[in-house]
Amino acid sequence: MYWCRSGEGFLSFDICATAKYRSDMSEASSINNLSSKCAILIPTRNRPERLRETLSRLREEGLGNLPLWVYDDCSDDPQAVKSMIEAGWAGGQVVRGEMRVGQAQGRNVLLRACQTDFAIMLDDDQYFLETGNLNEHILSHADHSERSIVQFQSIIKGTGEVAIPKGVGPQPVSSFMGGSILAHVPSILKVGGYRDFFVYGSEEPDLVMRLWAQGFQVWYDPSIVVEHNQSYSAEERRDLREYDYLYARNILLLHTMNMPLWVGLPVGIARSARRLFYRRRGLGNYAAKTMGLLSGICTTFSKWSERTPLPMQKLQSFWRFSRAWNETRSRNF
Repeated sequence: MYWCRSGEGFLSFDICATAKYRSDMSEASSINNLSSKCAILIPTRNRPERLRETLSRLREEGLGNLPLWVYDDCSDDPQAVKSMIEAGWAGGQVVRGEMRVGQAQGRNVLLRACQTDFAIMLDDDQYFLETGNLNEHILSHADHSERSIVQFQSIIKGTGEVAIPKGVGPQPVSSFMGGSILAHVPSILKVGGYRDFFVYGSEEPDLVMRLWAQGFQVWYDPSIVVEHNQSYSAEERRDLREYDYLYARNILLLHTMNMPLWVGLPVGIARSARRLFYRRRGLGNYAAKTMGLLSGICTTFSKWSERTPLPMQKLQSFWRFSRAWNETRSRNF
């Protein structure tokens, strides 16, 4: 609730509240009017209740008229997801995966299915607190056609932790989080979308490097804010051995798939090996991390024809830009 402090007392409060209400309704209406241009895309697995809460919050924010596409990544109870979408979102579409493939391929399936120029891409536990300039990014894209992705601010529910420091203003950035963006679908598909075989882990920076190679840009807009309702039940808890395997493998692939091999292979091996000593969860899962490193080397050569190495001049330019962005974040945290 917004309070107006003045000598006019309740009269001033009523005027201010009414203005805020009209502003919110106008913003929601304008976004809803873009249903032919923008869809909401959400991958999910075994979390129908979490997804139900997310969709409820999206409707409260005035987005209920937008097309919804959900990728069910082989949930144990597919009917629970399907029934919930049918009951909770008019015209909502569920694409069911018959085998688990992960977020990278799931998001690709949705990007190719949605048939809109823009996609609000969310995780099943993220929803808007503020839509900010979301509408303007869609309507004015022709003036900024290099912006293939608009990254939102993300706040962890409960802790208030932010993904990007609050002092950072709108600007191009060198990374993004796949569950809190507005994507220009043709631009993403032009570079091939996510690499399916990444499954999850480092799929976003891999996409950023291929977008950079084609002259596209990731733009950060702090006026658009999502809340990350992140928690896991015993049934949902992540397989940490798989997690460590994929991250060790994919950090190596990020380098070998997007850089000249003489640079990417040694740097990728070094960064993958460094994960052996991460203390975030102790020093366990050595075997999974080692297998990930070795698999990354093998996959580099088995996927050789799919490599998109940046020329050294462009790679150095990307490194400088990425370093500057990381320094900006560090200064503001």
